[in-house]
Amino acid sequence: MIINPRPQYQSVIEKWLNMPTTEANATLKSILQRGIWCCNNKANESCNRILISGINPSFDEKHPEEPADCSFWETVNANGSDYWQTKKNMVVGLGLPVAYIDLFPLRMTKQDGFMKDKNVPLELKAELLRITQNSIEEICPKLIINPNMGSRVYWGLIDKYSWMGYDMEPVKNIIDKGDLYRIKGIKSKEDVLQHGFQSKLPESNTFFLQYKYHGNGVLRQEQYLNSNDIKLLWDYINNL
Repeated sequence: MIINPRPQYQSVIEKWLNMPTTEANATLKSILQRGIWCCNNKANESCNRILISGINPSFDEKHPEEPADCSFWETVNANGSDYWQTKKNMVVGLGLPVAYIDLFPLRMTKQDGFMKDKNVPLELKAELLRITQNSIEEICPKLIINPNMGSRVYWGLIDKYSWMGYDMEPVKNIIDKGDLYRIKGIKSKEDVLQHGFQSKLPESNTFFLQYKYHGNGVLRQEQYLNSNDIKLLWDYINNL
């Protein structure tokens, strides 16, 4: 079975596209009309896999057509970006099931533009992120790798804003790249996306690695996560 929340995302997007066009929402509608991209992930009942997380797919003005959904291993780099290769380098050769998910399916190239509420309203982000959270729970990873500092806010790592609201406990990180956490549940705060939501990730003893953005020359070569790092980390968390 394939886990792909495209139908749920499209239902939300169609609702927003059907709203009367105004000067305030014209930019948003142009973004929504680009279409979306989702990763095809295989269901895995054992909850014994790696999930790599991004924030949203990019948009190429030279190739504006909506791309076909595909699996993580079927993705290809485009326009000189090494985004996908840096992700595959984390897990290649490990022989472990790997899933990928963007927190939001909207196609925008610049993350700072996406983060601005005037471009993508908070209400829309919340609707989409609820769907993403349900997919994360369905994927049920043992280790989540989030190589994006800006998107940590949506996971619940910044106290001021809960969003998905995962309650995380810091854990010693043996690979000295990023910060490692154990997911304990969902915070009991008024601003979490889904009140009364029961996460199954604590029962699965899921860990979360927060690190810097990978791709486009942001890091020095020795700073990138590689499969040796993740193998060490995988063995480590499976003994905690």
